[in-house]
Amino acid sequence: MAPTIRIREGVNDLLMKRFGCSTSREVAKNIGVNEATWSRAIRGISTPGPKLSGLLLQIDGLGFEDIFEVRTEETDR
Repeated sequence: MAPTIRIREGVNDLLMKRFGCSTSREVAKNIGVNEATWSRAIRGISTPGPKLSGLLLQIDGLGFEDIFEVRTEETDR
């Protein structure tokens, strides 16, 4: 199985604190994506696409390792 990129657990909570939000909907709005897109990504239903990934990587003080995890067949076991 090819490696995939997923949003790390806890990133939604981290961004809620960072943006002063109380809901995931507000986080999505602050990031600049549709609420459904954000919801699917943080629940692991879909992988973050290039737009979402790029927007997340533009958040000051957060790097790739803070936001994403690379999943392989071995890490899914």
